Amino acid sequence: MFSHICLGTNNLSESIKFYDQVMSTLNVHRQETEETYACYGDKKDVGSGVNCLFIGETFNGNEATAGNGVNIALLAKTRNQVKEFYEKAINSGGVCDGAPGLRDVHPNFYAAYILDPTGNKLKKHIRNVDDFPIPGIKFRDITSLIETPEPFRKTCKELTKITQDFSADLVVSIESRGFIFAGSVSTDLLLPFVLARKPGKLPNETYIKSFDLEYGSTSIEIQKNTNIKKGQRVVIIDDLVATGGTAIACAELLTENFGVEKSDILILCIID
Repeated sequence: MFSHICLGTNNLSESIKFYDQVMSTLNVHRQETEETYACYGDKKDVGSGVNCLFIGETFNGNEATAGNGVNIALLAKTRNQVKEFYEKAINSGGVCDGAPGLRDVHPNFYAAYILDPTGNKLKKHIRNVDDFPIPGIKFRDITSLIETPEPFRKTCKELTKITQDFSADLVVSIESRGFIFAGSVSTDLLLPFVLARKPGKLPNETYIKSFDLEYGSTSIEIQKNTNIKKGQRVVIIDDLVATGGTAIACAELLTENFGVEKSDILILCIID
């Protein structure tokens, strides 16, 4: 059934110390390998049904997740079986991480890579960028998510479901990356879409709220002529939360100027 299992780590030397000890109790010992991974079992038999455990560094230095250092290799007898497995996995909600084909792992290694629905961690699709926009800040770059159609679709679909379950009357979103997701949600549910924008971006008179960021302070605005009423249920959508200051400021704009109750506000963002 299993060919091998890979476990990702951000500290390979410490992981090797641990697995050297515990695997030795099973009379399974570490083989000579490249510096970036360790193998317990006989790696020349990978793909023949002899189980091996690999411990390796993640591909991008981020936390180990499904597809980033962590995987389970199931053993198929034929290429057609690989194709059938792949097709059923996709049709059952899995996400492609590599279509069926030959790989350069070893001669005639034919494989497909799948993320199951619960293993499709968004963290895999969101890049961390150090020292942006200023030194000392780790920036979450969602462009890598929205450039990957299936995870992007699933993200929007989940945000839509939560918004629908909340019985929202309208969607408010924060400039600018939140617009990407909120537009999809409001369109799917036929809800009004209200923009909370940076100063000077809206043409009509606005209510304004200032707040602090990780690296300074700024403000957001909502137009005074926006049709928001007391008693309406509002979902605020942003991409990611750092300090929470932006989302809280947006909520306060609604409660202080439009009479929306705090209990009628839901703040949504991507949890990676």
